[in-house]
Amino acid sequence: MKLDSIQQIERYMTNALLSSALVPLGVNVVRLADVSDEEGILQMVNSMVVRYTGSSVQTVRQSPLMMERTMTFEVNIASQSYLSQSGHDFATQLLAAAHETLVNQVPCNTGVEIIEPFHLVNESFTGLTDSSHYTYTQVWQIVVQDYYRSISIDPCVARGDCSKLFPQNVVVTVQPGQAVRDGIIIDPVLPPPNDTIPYDPSYTGVLFNNDGDLVYKWDPSQVFMTKAEIDAGYCKVPTGTLDTSGRFEVINIRTSCEGGDFVRSYLGVDTGNRLLRLNNSMIRVLGESYVPETAGNTEILTATDLPVNGYGQVITQQGLLYADPTDPNTATARVSYGAIFPVELGLELTVGSDVYLRVGNTPLGRSWIKSNEFQLFRPDQYLPGITPEDTLEEYGTGEG
Repeated sequence: MKLDSIQQIERYMTNALLSSALVPLGVNVVRLADVSDEEGILQMVNSMVVRYTGSSVQTVRQSPLMMERTMTFEVNIASQSYLSQSGHDFATQLLAAAHETLVNQVPCNTGVEIIEPFHLVNESFTGLTDSSHYTYTQVWQIVVQDYYRSISIDPCVARGDCSKLFPQNVVVTVQPGQAVRDGIIIDPVLPPPNDTIPYDPSYTGVLFNNDGDLVYKWDPSQVFMTKAEIDAGYCKVPTGTLDTSGRFEVINIRTSCEGGDFVRSYLGVDTGNRLLRLNNSMIRVLGESYVPETAGNTEILTATDLPVNGYGQVITQQGLLYADPTDPNTATARVSYGAIFPVELGLELTVGSDVYLRVGNTPLGRSWIKSNEFQLFRPDQYLPGITPEDTLEEYGTGEG
């Protein structure tokens, strides 16, 4: 629509009634807006007043945004009774004349696309004035279609990276037993009895048993990692080499990820899932509701930003987050093994004998977790971030 579209439609209706052969010359046809500073419109003997009263809007397509606007106009008709003429009879004739003049008409040069022409919705008697004016109102509607040529997008879409708004959509949760190499998630696999048996996905994966040990899904009697090894924070280090069958990757279990002692090896298989790293960007922690363990009422968290230069995962079956470890009454929240959170590397908090790391995108927003419950990914364990330049080179530029 243009800024003057409504005025143009009102003027179209006014001009159509003025030039209509069905409307007598003695009838004053005006736009209410044109005489808003004058008094005595109803003191005219016979009059037809046109005015816009409102619209209703319905979205018919969301991308690109397209809406149908039903615009409503009124024609107020007044006719005065005097000795030679009945105001009632003359007014009803003007109603018929207005209907025959405006029905099925399409205004032109209004700046809107008309998809349904003028049609009469209703007409009614509105009263008899003290000056013997019979007044009636006709309600007219047309339907126009608005198409918005410019598409409003979030700035992150323009830059090609919305991961800071929806980190949970670009980062998958590492499940128990999985290892990560160069952004590739590797599942532990229970090899078939011999190399002649085809690999089946059902051989893949582990789960917790009642004792807290990780056992193979295919054969729960075979332990993948004991509860003591899990609690000790043993690290799964992919070697990038295959076994003798050439089908599975050899993964080493070490006491730590920084050159710890070798424990044993196992076999893994690429799941097809990937991790995505954000390079020195800001993770948007969306506001949410949660019930902290130290309070029975629900608290509303506001959105916060966290500078991110790394990721890590919870390595205990039940990790505990702290809003403020220095406060014994602070809010806490439990998180499960394998949950991934962005971390602000180099930022630590020591309280007594415990060392806490700063993490984000948690049920508590920005919070703290004990370092022995959280394992950082090494830089070679996840993919480099996608820069805006890479996105522009791949998709090009242009509106939308």
